[in-house]
Amino acid sequence: MNIDQWNILLNFIPVIGTVLGVLMLVVGFLLRNNVIVKQIALAIFIVSALSAIVVFVTGAAVNETVEKLPGVTENIIKQHTGIKKLFLSFVVILGIFSLVTFLTDRKKIMVAPGLYVVTLLLSVGTIVFAKQTVSTGSEIRNIEILKGERVQTEQTPSQNAKAFNEK
Repeated sequence: MNIDQWNILLNFIPVIGTVLGVLMLVVGFLLRNNVIVKQIALAIFIVSALSAIVVFVTGAAVNETVEKLPGVTENIIKQHTGIKKLFLSFVVILGIFSLVTFLTDRKKIMVAPGLYVVTLLLSVGTIVFAKQTVSTGSEIRNIEILKGERVQTEQTPSQNAKAFNEK
């Protein structure tokens, strides 16, 4: 496998991991503060952060391949790169914070319950950047919705298709 294929293979692990981690953390709270379930959520966040670093590093090489595709503009690549850097920052902070929360909980330090709440809030914020990263990345990959400049993203997919067909 080449680096482009590795990037595609690993691309959604940080995103899906973040969403799965949020769901697990919520379930942990709902199940009378089930510590095991909450710690599994923290582990998922840590793995998501580590995989995001790998995806970011391999993504730099993929940029060179994608730039050569017809219909891909530098503006779209720059926008995706900016958003993915924000997502990377948030998911790495979430991973570090999850590790701190895990260690604090294992040592039975009194602030651990509060750290779980902050971790949940941080993870929900991270999902916002994950969604934006996936959206801008799919615009690069889905060449069929592109024609020169990016089609209005505020429109529905059917409106985008109609606008594309009219050009």
